[in-house]
Amino acid sequence: MEKTAGSGLKKSVLILILVLTGLLFSCSEKEEVKEEIIRPVKYIEAFKAKNDIERTFSGVSAAGTVSRLSFRVGGKIEIIKTKNGDKVDKNQLMATLDNSDAKLEYEKIIAALNRSKIFRATAKSNLERVKSLYENDNISLQEYEAAKDEYANAEATWFADRRNAELQKKELSYYSLVSPAPGIVSGKSVEEGENVTAGEVIMEVHSSDKMEIKTGIPETYI
Repeated sequence: MEKTAGSGLKKSVLILILVLTGLLFSCSEKEEVKEEIIRPVKYIEAFKAKNDIERTFSGVSAAGTVSRLSFRVGGKIEIIKTKNGDKVDKNQLMATLDNSDAKLEYEKIIAALNRSKIFRATAKSNLERVKSLYENDNISLQEYEAAKDEYANAEATWFADRRNAELQKKELSYYSLVSPAPGIVSGKSVEEGENVTAGEVIMEVHSSDKMEIKTGIPETYI
């Protein structure tokens, strides 16, 4: 009985020690767990800084292409169809000169051309007739040669008159001024009724599709 009571006491003591040890470990684990505290902090968003520094310089803008317009012949200005600031297209009529004298001369040349054309046709018909007579020994060689000379002179006259008509017609175009390119009119310096000389600049057309900027930049910034 004594042994049984002793062993039971030992078992009770061992169980008590184990329970106390478990309680100690449990308490130590609870003490180690700490609540996380979130504190507010100040911050700023970072970004990539620009390496280039912008600077502004004053300048003057101008058209890349400037056409200075003038007539190829002199005379009195009859009509001006544009003014400063107007937008124009390519080949648009800008101004005209009085071409009454040139038109009258052209009409005279045309009349002479028509006469020479008739004379040429008559001489050709006569040459064909004389040639036939000469081949049949009905006329002399001298008459045949005279007919050939007459036709040659008529053809030369017709050719010269036709050439003069072409040149005079081309000269009539010199009395009209057209824009060589699209742009804006500026620098108009004459009015209707004024007399101008050949080659005298009467207005300018600044190209609207190309611009040039002129400015001065210190060498330090280049």
